[in-house]
Amino acid sequence: FFSPMAEPAAKKAKLGAPSAPLPVARHPKPTFDRQRLFTGFFAPVPTPYGADGTVNLQAIPALAQMLIRDGIEGVFVTGTGGESVALSVAEREAVTDAWLKAAGPKGPQRRLQIIVHIGGSQVTQESRRLAAHAEAAGADAVACMAPCGI
Repeated sequence: FFSPMAEPAAKKAKLGAPSAPLPVARHPKPTFDRQRLFTGFFAPVPTPYGADGTVNLQAIPALAQMLIRDGIEGVFVTGTGGESVALSVAEREAVTDAWLKAAGPKGPQRRLQIIVHIGGSQVTQESRRLAAHAEAAGADAVACMAPCGI
């Protein structure tokens, strides 16, 4: 949207390349395969909680086994169905680690493909930390929902 104050300047502006290059953040080259196509059935998995209200990481292997038995080939972890906005960064990392352990080693022998949701935070540094953690831990991919209001 444009404000009435900006309208005259916008009308004078020429379309095309900006007059100065925009700054671009430089990041190390990711190890994720950007050309990879995911196939099969994926489940957006919930985050299990114990009776005391804490995340129950011990329930994840049984949930993974059930999904594998039912023909699911991948999971979407810590997404909106996994209560991402209600979890701390440390909890989200722990949930990611538990799913990766349950899925098996990365590669063709992995029993479940793992896509980790890294968004949902209003703090960019948290999403960057979650992405770095997912990559280092061996996730197959990350996905990001834009912060609310954008």
